Amino acid sequence: MLLIVYFSILIFLLIAIIINIIYVIFYIYQTIRVMLGQAPFVPASQKAIGRVIKEIDLKENSIVFDLGCGDSRVLIECYKKQPKARYIGIEKGFLPFIIANFKVWKAGAKKSIKIKRCDFFKENLSSATHIYTYLYPEVMNKLLPKLEKELRPGAVLASLSFVFPQKSYEKKIDILPAKRDVIKSMFIYRF
Repeated sequence: MLLIVYFSILIFLLIAIIINIIYVIFYIYQTIRVMLGQAPFVPASQKAIGRVIKEIDLKENSIVFDLGCGDSRVLIECYKKQPKARYIGIEKGFLPFIIANFKVWKAGAKKSIKIKRCDFFKENLSSATHIYTYLYPEVMNKLLPKLEKELRPGAVLASLSFVFPQKSYEKKIDILPAKRDVIKSMFIYRF
Protein backbone atom coordinates (compact mmCIF):
# COMPACT_ATOMS: atom_id res chain seq x y z
CA MET A 1 0.00 0.00 0.00
CA LEU A 2 2.79 2.40 0.93
CA LEU A 3 4.52 1.59 -2.36
CA ILE A 4 1.40 2.62 -4.31
CA VAL A 5 1.27 5.96 -2.46
CA TYR A 6 4.96 6.65 -3.18
CA PHE A 7 4.51 5.65 -6.82
CA SER A 8 1.46 7.96 -7.14
CA ILE A 9 3.41 10.87 -5.64
CA LEU A 10 6.32 10.18 -7.97
CA ILE A 11 4.02 10.18 -11.03
CA PHE A 12 2.39 13.43 -9.87
CA LEU A 13 5.81 15.08 -9.40
CA LEU A 14 6.99 13.92 -12.83
CA ILE A 15 3.87 15.34 -14.48
CA ALA A 16 4.34 18.64 -12.62
CA ILE A 17 7.99 18.80 -13.73
CA ILE A 18 7.07 18.08 -17.36
CA ILE A 19 4.39 20.80 -17.32
CA ASN A 20 6.86 23.29 -15.87
CA ILE A 21 9.46 22.38 -18.51
CA ILE A 22 6.86 22.97 -21.23
CA TYR A 23 6.03 26.39 -19.76
CA VAL A 24 9.71 27.33 -19.62
CA ILE A 25 10.26 26.24 -23.23
CA PHE A 26 7.21 28.22 -24.34
CA TYR A 27 8.38 31.30 -22.42
CA ILE A 28 11.85 31.08 -24.01
CA TYR A 29 10.24 30.58 -27.43
CA GLN A 30 8.05 33.67 -26.94
CA THR A 31 11.02 35.75 -25.77
CA ILE A 32 13.11 34.75 -28.78
CA ARG A 33 10.22 35.59 -31.17
CA VAL A 34 9.89 39.07 -29.68
CA MET A 35 13.67 39.61 -29.80
CA LEU A 36 13.60 38.67 -33.50
CA GLY A 37 10.90 41.27 -34.14
CA GLN A 38 8.08 38.77 -34.50
CA ALA A 39 4.75 38.99 -32.74
CA PRO A 40 4.29 36.80 -29.68
CA PHE A 41 1.50 34.24 -29.54
CA VAL A 42 -1.38 35.94 -27.71
CA PRO A 43 -4.59 33.95 -28.01
CA ALA A 44 -8.00 35.61 -28.21
CA SER A 45 -10.53 34.78 -25.52
CA GLN A 46 -13.56 32.59 -26.25
CA LYS A 47 -15.77 35.61 -25.62
CA ALA A 48 -13.97 37.67 -28.28
CA ILE A 49 -14.01 34.76 -30.74
CA GLY A 50 -17.75 34.37 -30.21
CA ARG A 51 -18.27 38.03 -31.10
CA VAL A 52 -16.11 37.69 -34.22
CA ILE A 53 -18.18 34.74 -35.45
CA LYS A 54 -21.42 36.56 -34.75
CA GLU A 55 -20.35 39.68 -36.64
CA ILE A 56 -18.76 38.26 -39.80
CA ASP A 57 -21.80 36.28 -40.99
CA LEU A 58 -20.23 33.19 -42.52
CA LYS A 59 -21.90 31.43 -45.47
CA GLU A 60 -21.36 28.01 -47.05
CA ASN A 61 -19.22 29.56 -49.80
CA SER A 62 -17.14 31.74 -47.46
CA ILE A 63 -13.35 31.57 -47.62
CA VAL A 64 -11.89 32.70 -44.31
CA PHE A 65 -8.24 33.60 -43.76
CA ASP A 66 -6.78 33.97 -40.27
CA LEU A 67 -3.54 35.94 -40.56
CA GLY A 68 -1.25 34.80 -37.76
CA CYS A 69 -3.63 32.01 -36.76
CA GLY A 70 -1.69 30.90 -33.68
CA ASP A 71 -3.22 27.66 -32.40
CA SER A 72 -6.16 27.87 -34.87
CA ARG A 73 -8.81 28.41 -32.21
CA VAL A 74 -10.63 31.08 -34.25
CA LEU A 75 -10.74 28.90 -37.37
CA ILE A 76 -12.00 25.89 -35.42
CA GLU A 77 -14.79 27.90 -33.80
CA CYS A 78 -15.76 29.35 -37.20
CA TYR A 79 -15.76 25.80 -38.62
CA LYS A 80 -18.14 24.68 -35.87
CA LYS A 81 -20.54 27.48 -36.87
CA GLN A 82 -20.22 26.96 -40.64
CA PRO A 83 -18.59 23.61 -41.52
CA LYS A 84 -19.10 23.98 -45.29
CA ALA A 85 -16.94 27.10 -45.61
CA ARG A 86 -13.20 26.92 -46.38
CA TYR A 87 -10.66 28.10 -43.82
CA ILE A 88 -7.00 29.01 -44.25
CA GLY A 89 -4.77 29.80 -41.32
CA ILE A 90 -1.40 31.39 -41.93
CA GLU A 91 1.17 31.09 -39.17
CA LYS A 92 4.86 31.91 -39.35
CA GLY A 93 5.87 30.49 -35.97
CA PHE A 94 6.87 26.83 -35.85
CA LEU A 95 5.39 25.92 -32.45
CA PRO A 96 1.96 27.54 -33.01
CA PHE A 97 1.89 25.96 -36.51
CA ILE A 98 2.40 22.48 -35.01
CA ILE A 99 -0.20 23.09 -32.30
CA ALA A 100 -2.68 24.49 -34.87
CA ASN A 101 -2.39 21.43 -37.10
CA PHE A 102 -2.85 19.11 -34.13
CA LYS A 103 -5.95 21.00 -32.95
CA VAL A 104 -7.44 20.99 -36.47
CA TRP A 105 -6.84 17.24 -36.70
CA LYS A 106 -8.34 16.74 -33.22
CA ALA A 107 -11.44 18.76 -34.25
CA GLY A 108 -11.87 16.53 -37.31
CA ALA A 109 -11.65 19.54 -39.62
CA LYS A 110 -8.64 18.67 -41.83
CA LYS A 111 -10.78 18.78 -44.99
CA SER A 112 -12.07 22.30 -44.31
CA ILE A 113 -9.20 23.98 -42.44
CA LYS A 114 -5.73 24.27 -43.96
CA ILE A 115 -2.86 25.68 -41.91
CA LYS A 116 0.08 27.09 -43.85
CA ARG A 117 3.46 27.89 -42.35
CA CYS A 118 4.46 30.99 -44.25
CA ASP A 119 4.59 34.77 -44.25
CA PHE A 120 1.13 36.18 -44.99
CA PHE A 121 2.73 39.12 -46.80
CA LYS A 122 3.88 36.59 -49.42
CA GLU A 123 0.56 34.75 -49.61
CA ASN A 124 -2.13 35.54 -52.18
CA LEU A 125 -5.26 36.64 -50.28
CA SER A 126 -7.44 37.40 -53.32
CA SER A 127 -9.80 34.46 -52.72
CA ALA A 128 -10.74 35.63 -49.21
CA THR A 129 -14.30 36.61 -48.46
CA HIS A 130 -13.44 37.11 -44.78
CA ILE A 131 -10.20 37.86 -42.96
CA TYR A 132 -9.55 37.76 -39.24
CA THR A 133 -6.61 39.57 -37.65
CA TYR A 134 -5.26 40.18 -34.17
CA LEU A 135 -2.05 41.93 -35.17
CA TYR A 136 0.10 44.77 -33.87
CA PRO A 137 -0.49 48.28 -35.31
CA GLU A 138 2.82 48.26 -37.20
CA VAL A 139 1.83 45.06 -38.97
CA MET A 140 -1.66 46.39 -39.70
CA ASN A 141 -0.10 49.48 -41.35
CA LYS A 142 2.11 47.33 -43.57
CA LEU A 143 -0.78 44.98 -44.41
CA LEU A 144 -3.32 47.56 -45.62
CA PRO A 145 -1.79 48.22 -49.10
CA LYS A 146 -1.64 44.47 -49.75
CA LEU A 147 -5.28 44.02 -48.75
CA GLU A 148 -6.46 46.98 -50.83
CA LYS A 149 -4.63 45.56 -53.84
CA GLU A 150 -5.67 41.91 -53.50
CA LEU A 151 -9.09 41.70 -51.86
CA ARG A 152 -12.21 41.63 -53.97
CA PRO A 153 -14.95 44.20 -53.33
CA GLY A 154 -17.12 43.25 -50.39
CA ALA A 155 -14.48 41.24 -48.50
CA VAL A 156 -14.89 41.64 -44.74
CA LEU A 157 -12.03 41.98 -42.26
CA ALA A 158 -12.51 41.62 -38.50
CA SER A 159 -9.65 43.02 -36.42
CA LEU A 160 -9.40 42.59 -32.68
CA SER A 161 -8.04 45.60 -30.77
CA PHE A 162 -6.12 47.31 -33.59
CA VAL A 163 -7.22 49.59 -36.43
CA PHE A 164 -5.89 50.67 -39.78
CA PRO A 165 -4.95 54.35 -39.28
CA GLN A 166 -5.49 55.12 -42.99
CA LYS A 167 -8.85 53.32 -43.40
CA SER A 168 -12.17 53.93 -41.71
CA TYR A 169 -13.85 50.97 -40.11
CA GLU A 170 -17.44 50.15 -40.94
CA LYS A 171 -18.32 49.15 -37.40
CA LYS A 172 -16.75 49.17 -33.94
CA ILE A 173 -17.94 46.58 -31.46
CA ASP A 174 -17.10 46.97 -27.80
CA ILE A 175 -16.29 43.68 -26.13
CA LEU A 176 -16.77 43.63 -22.40
CA PRO A 177 -13.53 41.96 -21.38
CA ALA A 178 -13.45 38.84 -19.27
CA LYS A 179 -10.92 38.59 -16.45
CA ARG A 180 -7.36 39.07 -17.71
CA ASP A 181 -8.65 39.75 -21.24
CA VAL A 182 -6.89 42.58 -23.04
CA ILE A 183 -9.31 42.68 -25.97
CA LYS A 184 -11.74 45.55 -25.58
CA SER A 185 -12.92 46.23 -29.15
CA MET A 186 -13.34 44.67 -32.55
CA PHE A 187 -13.30 46.62 -35.81
CA ILE A 188 -15.10 45.51 -38.97
CA TYR A 189 -13.80 46.71 -42.34
CA ARG A 190 -15.26 46.18 -45.78
CA PHE A 191 -13.02 46.35 -48.84
